[in-house]
Amino acid sequence: MLRGIGVPFWETSINSVNEDFRWAVEYSERAELPTALMIPTDLTSIPKGLVEIKLSIDPVSPYQRDITQHILCPVFASYQLQVLIAKQQGMNWHAIPKPKVPTIPSELPSRYQRAVMPYLTVMKVFQSIRGDIVCGDTGVSSFFALPPFDCIDITTYMGGSVPLVIGAMVSGHHNVWAVTGDFAFCAAGHLGLMEAFQRRLPLKILILNNHKAESTGGQAVPGNFLEMILRAYQPWVRTISHPDDESEIRMILEEASRAHEMRIVVVDYQ
Repeated sequence: MLRGIGVPFWETSINSVNEDFRWAVEYSERAELPTALMIPTDLTSIPKGLVEIKLSIDPVSPYQRDITQHILCPVFASYQLQVLIAKQQGMNWHAIPKPKVPTIPSELPSRYQRAVMPYLTVMKVFQSIRGDIVCGDTGVSSFFALPPFDCIDITTYMGGSVPLVIGAMVSGHHNVWAVTGDFAFCAAGHLGLMEAFQRRLPLKILILNNHKAESTGGQAVPGNFLEMILRAYQPWVRTISHPDDESEIRMILEEASRAHEMRIVVVDYQ
């Protein structure tokens, strides 16, 4: 699996785990790639010194938005593959020309235009409310990273918006949102939600509930699966029942943005 997705990886041993750990982290920072360190199951306990390693890496630079690098989206796929290959080969990936950034919806392929149209009103309002960082999911919502909306900053995998926002919050960003679809949230996003609840983080989540998996063929989300998941979080759930009513959208999103506790805003596209 690691070979297939192109992640550099190493297997360590009891005699080299400390040094391998240090090297893997420093390599990851230099190459700007995730790395994996495989620890054999016969290592029943990690040496105490592992957690005390001082890494010789530069301080993390402030976050800078770059959707061609941070948005997993079909319109950037060719460029991102070239960058990955260049990083794997230790080449200067900064020399690769950046792709043209299309505007939404007019410059999207026609099938993507049709997919984003129902969400234009909600995302237009969200654009004026969004916080410092907005994490999205692979799928239709990713397109709202494009101008003139600029509503999404980072995506990784389907359901990854919630754990991404948790990472942003614990690293010091407080005014942040996750934007996801009902299918992506049911697939994996709710796992991050449990982590946020355990940490008592005032997470803000916007769920575009169209009752189907738009990006993987349009199959229906089974039954009332989303409602079942959210039942445990009901005190923090808010519903937008009229996704074309700008005043309702703004009222609910602004309340969620001001809240000092978790808010899960579900936009219901019946």
